[in-house]
Amino acid sequence: TAHHQEQPFGGMWEQMRRAQQQAREREMAGSDIRMRIPLSLKELYTGTKKKLRFKRHVRCSKCHGAGGSGQEPCPHCQGTGIFVESYRNGNTIYQSQTTCPHCQGTGIFTKYKCEKCNGTGFEIEYNIVEVEFPSGLQEGETIVVYNEGSESSKPQYPNGNFVCIIHQDYNPAKYDLNGLDVFEIVSVPYYKALLGEEIDIDHPLKGKIKLKLDECTQPNDQTIMKDGGLPRE
Repeated sequence: TAHHQEQPFGGMWEQMRRAQQQAREREMAGSDIRMRIPLSLKELYTGTKKKLRFKRHVRCSKCHGAGGSGQEPCPHCQGTGIFVESYRNGNTIYQSQTTCPHCQGTGIFTKYKCEKCNGTGFEIEYNIVEVEFPSGLQEGETIVVYNEGSESSKPQYPNGNFVCIIHQDYNPAKYDLNGLDVFEIVSVPYYKALLGEEIDIDHPLKGKIKLKLDECTQPNDQTIMKDGGLPRE
């Protein structure tokens, strides 16, 4: 009885092939669009939904992303998309590899440029997406809307993504944030701090609230309102 013996390197070569294919898809995918999104303190508390409008590149409606006609392998990189330069230092020859600047790494040279897109293969259009922002987002966090970025030059490759970069938009003279904790900077008369009286605070979501100070409260002391910070979805 013959037994099939699996090739020891078969699985490894398949993983390498898939990794190379995925890397190629990422390289050929459309570019991401990144936008800085300011969120007010109230929006950071409640979460919000916004319609966002932005420019992105789409394939030219005339040449369909080809950039023109008369394509042939790029003579500068022999169709590889990689530009190789060699130089000598003494008896040693060095090589450097960069993306070919003549074909932008496509490996294709176009003889006749498309007049509509000037050979770029792309037009600019406005895209509108609705994005939901949960509560408690932190400065610099990102919300990614997949496949809504610029198109690739070839339809078999995916679009880029639309990336929202969160900016916590508040008055730093009045508030400060540290994670989910929200600090209000309050000017308190001396006698109220000494006697421990009530003061008015301006909560970003709940509005005006009275808060009792401890007696003999000192400058830069903190009075805590439990559960008054940002909720995190």
